[in-house]
Amino acid sequence: MYEIGDLDRYRDYIRTFRNIISISAISGLLKNSKIQSVRSAASASKTLYLYHMYFDPENPIVKLCALGMEKEGLNLHEEARQAFQQAWTEAGNNFEKYIASHYVARRQKTTQEKLNWDKKSLEFALLIEGDEIKGSLPSLYLNIAKGYEDLGHLKKAEQNYVQALSFEKFLLPDGYGQLILSGIQAGLKRVTEQSTKDQNET
Repeated sequence: MYEIGDLDRYRDYIRTFRNIISISAISGLLKNSKIQSVRSAASASKTLYLYHMYFDPENPIVKLCALGMEKEGLNLHEEARQAFQQAWTEAGNNFEKYIASHYVARRQKTTQEKLNWDKKSLEFALLIEGDEIKGSLPSLYLNIAKGYEDLGHLKKAEQNYVQALSFEKFLLPDGYGQLILSGIQAGLKRVTEQSTKDQNET
């Protein structure tokens, strides 16, 4: 069973590996025991998951985000942060700003700072035309919902979990999609139960 932090880390490794990095490029990373669990997902990803978002592996912003994830996988967190920040600084369009801000959020020191960047990522994602981006919206709303939940803003958390669930049909019926869906459902259950408990105590 994954803890919340593990789920965040796991899904982003899968997303990065499946859309950006070739299988040969990640073989070294998979030696790291902390990410052994993504081996099967990564090896099956190269052809199946490219639909998810229109990643261009030659895009310099995508390359920087992939580099940041590689550094993070090797526990080089400051180097990862620098790569993500450079990606944000150099991002030029809505897609690049969406993906860069998503990864910048990963290396924030406080929950509020991470939430701010997660919201920024969603804002740029919503400006992207086409159905391809809709497969990412459940995950983006999940990030925001969890941020509000951690800050104790249960009503806003619930609203964002519900919004995440509204895009369920755009998730693939695979391990990644199920991972996101289970995170949404578990989060919605937590905040609903906590809200009910708080009401009963007042």
